[in-house]
Amino acid sequence: MNKLLSLLGFLLIMNCKADAQTAPGIVIKGTVKDESGKAVPFASVNIKNGNAFASTDSLGIFTINAKPNNVLVIGSIGFESMEINMGDKTDVLVILKRNQLALNEVSVAAKSNVTNTNKDLSIEGRQAVSSTLQNYTAGSNMSFGPTVFSSQQIGSDGKPKIVTNFAYNPGSGKVYNGSALPVFMPKDETKGTQYLFEKWVPGIVLNEKGEQIKNDLYLYNYDKMGKALLFTQDQLNIIELDMKTVNGFSLLYKDEPRTYLKMTVLDKADYYQLLSASATKYALYKRTTTKFVKANYVSTGLTSSGNNYDEFLDDNRYFVYTTKDKNFVAIDLKKKSIKAVLENEKPKLDEWFSQNSNADIDENFLKGLINFLNK
Repeated sequence: MNKLLSLLGFLLIMNCKADAQTAPGIVIKGTVKDESGKAVPFASVNIKNGNAFASTDSLGIFTINAKPNNVLVIGSIGFESMEINMGDKTDVLVILKRNQLALNEVSVAAKSNVTNTNKDLSIEGRQAVSSTLQNYTAGSNMSFGPTVFSSQQIGSDGKPKIVTNFAYNPGSGKVYNGSALPVFMPKDETKGTQYLFEKWVPGIVLNEKGEQIKNDLYLYNYDKMGKALLFTQDQLNIIELDMKTVNGFSLLYKDEPRTYLKMTVLDKADYYQLLSASATKYALYKRTTTKFVKANYVSTGLTSSGNNYDEFLDDNRYFVYTTKDKNFVAIDLKKKSIKAVLENEKPKLDEWFSQNSNADIDENFLKGLINFLNK
């Protein structure tokens, strides 16, 4: 609990701290080697408590934008991570020590005995995490070095080995390949789709430890029916993540981030899309349930009913969270429901409905209203 709260506090102020730093930027160049003097390729390099990331090339060389007195965090599979306070130095040689036996598991699909922390994680905290996910996904920070998901396993010879291809370590998730690959766009006579997007998209995953898993080599999609996040490196091997280890994710589609957070409402955990949020007023969430309806067309010659096509139907439900009262309330796309849920905002509601008297009361209408109330 304390670890999560500390993480959330860090996420909430991280962007503010970055903007507040006024020291001039510098470019740090460095080389990462092992104890034998061999280059360590694809090691991850980042600024501690910062947003800058880099990785070493095939010769172990990296460059990263930083500020004086920044602390570099360098790590790679099979090595102990190292922190270096740069002071005013702009060049560094890093020697990493091997540590295969003590390699920490960072795979978000690995099995683990994790207690449910969702009830302990406040809605405000989730919104802070979501805001950070959206900022990462929407901006230039979407491009990261080739961090590798890895795990330690015991080989057939009884000795530990490092598995660096995440596709072959799905934990309790699933791997799809060959004819089992999911089809995002169904046949022409089928309407709708069980997947969130018609293609693979970039994204960021928040695991159960509160760690952000970000890698520009991975692409994602979401199975709305199975409530499962899929990802791939080569679009030939598809991994379905163990969703018990995923607290949230943000996917970038048509330059717009879509952020989903695991929340427990009425003792049932599900992923809710955050449509609008404010730290002091209202947040708007959407929960989507998708079901498959087969063609059910019937004709007697005189009358007919049903559809002559298969269809994936989305049932969208909306919820408003009031930060002041800490209420999480269902809201319908109807004028009566909106006025009942937001009765304390009557003057602003009347103004909004007056300004949008000819608009359909749909998702965009409700999202616009919440944004209006949050101003």
